Amino acid sequence: MKVTKHPEADRISFAIDGQPFTSYVFGDASAPRPYFYPLLGPNGQPLTRRFPMDTTAADEPTDHPHHRSLWSGHGDVNGHDNWNAAKGHAITRFRQIEEGAPEDSLITHSDYLDTEGNLLCHEKIAVKIVPLEKGSVLVDWQVTLTSPADAPTKLGDTKEVGICAVRVAAPLQGDRGGRIENAEGAVGEGECWGKPSAWCDYSGTLPGGDGPVGVAILSHPRTFRHPTHWHVRNYGLFAANPFGLSAFTKGVENGDAELAPGESLFFHFAVVTHSGTAQEADIEGIWQQWSQQ
Repeated sequence: MKVTKHPEADRISFAIDGQPFTSYVFGDASAPRPYFYPLLGPNGQPLTRRFPMDTTAADEPTDHPHHRSLWSGHGDVNGHDNWNAAKGHAITRFRQIEEGAPEDSLITHSDYLDTEGNLLCHEKIAVKIVPLEKGSVLVDWQVTLTSPADAPTKLGDTKEVGICAVRVAAPLQGDRGGRIENAEGAVGEGECWGKPSAWCDYSGTLPGGDGPVGVAILSHPRTFRHPTHWHVRNYGLFAANPFGLSAFTKGVENGDAELAPGESLFFHFAVVTHSGTAQEADIEGIWQQWSQQ
């Protein structure tokens, strides 16, 4: 299956065998940071929430407008909130797309800025779109955060982090019949929230669908603090968070990370869109193969 990308004025769009898959949106002036939207499943239906990009969708929740489909953010960077979209939040300002990446790949450079425009850290996101068997698609997701050359950066301990974050489509939500599960066989928000695991999956049935579809996020063994902890909620938030240890461990551990000037932290995840349940899509097998790369 052939992946192609199409540059547009405010985004880079990807298609698989000519069918739309996702777009990296960097020119949305209303957004606090760039994001990928939509994220289409094997049947062409969106697996992520359309709000606030599309406000015409019926019966879709309008909470947390900063939850934009697929994105990356951190709620405590030198004390500044680059997760929320409330007044006084920090932002991720897009800088450039790196030239020369293959058709199935994208490398983007952005900056975390405080409310006065001061640099908090640099962000590099590299993605590669890999079609798999049975209509599944793997989006390899690598993030590098680098402190300014002349100043340190503290990435604070908070549950409001998603280095790789998804807001699932409303019908997939756990409070609407969707299913959350992880690599250890834990099921539901109560068993999966805050727990470390090699992967976590969110699945359910879309209107008119003939069976479940889902989104999994995989944690690579070489990512910072693998296996990552999961900030996953019944209302549809699904985020890889290696920082919120105080909340996840009830104060036993602390998740702060401090970068010296010019120092970097590397994160490696993958997003997998699929048909069926996590077992039917063989998310464990996909993780086993991908984790060896």
